[in-house]
Amino acid sequence: RKITQDSKLGQEIGVGLWRLMIIFCFRQKSLN
Repeated sequence: RKITQDSKLGQEIGVGLWRLMIIFCFRQKSLN
């Protein structure tokens, strides 16, 4: 099993979702 590879992928996905949430919140604030 490649546990390190899976954990790396999980971190990348987590960071991606985190960035999307920040961009979404930023857009909501800019609209208001």
